[in-house]
Amino acid sequence: DKAFRVNGESFESIVLDANDLIGQQRFDFEFVHGDFCFSNILYDFRSNRIKAIDPRGCDFDGQITPYGDPLYDYAKFAHSCIGKYDDIVAERYNSKLLLSDSALEFIASVEGENISNLFIKELEKRNIPLKVIYGYMVHIFLSMIPLHCDSVTRQLAFAVNALRLLRKAREL
Repeated sequence: DKAFRVNGESFESIVLDANDLIGQQRFDFEFVHGDFCFSNILYDFRSNRIKAIDPRGCDFDGQITPYGDPLYDYAKFAHSCIGKYDDIVAERYNSKLLLSDSALEFIASVEGENISNLFIKELEKRNIPLKVIYGYMVHIFLSMIPLHCDSVTRQLAFAVNALRLLRKAREL
């Protein structure tokens, strides 16, 4: 078997399991940002407003549009506050453990955990299935791998993180 594996699981099985989490979700096209994550959110202290920058919406034909799947925006935000994308990019994890055991151990942050817990509660209030959001996050992290070819360590962290999120979703 020549399939690329992360901790014993092939990419193919990870993708298929993430697809199962997402299921046959039906959504109405809504106004979306398309890349809603911490790095695209600014706070303007003078006007006391939050501003989202760098929108990226495309339809299935590759045409730029401000409409799409609102669950994707939730998942992109979740990839920052639950999936720890920013921690990976900033290398706030134990890199020795990652390289020796393909395991991710993040540097603990009370603030980060509080944000994650608040966001999960907000998803629950809106009746947004957490498993679906995790399925989307797995896909998002796998799609990050070729975009970060400047760092093999970061690519490995994204792959291991996708599997970490999938395993967490299986427990939900």
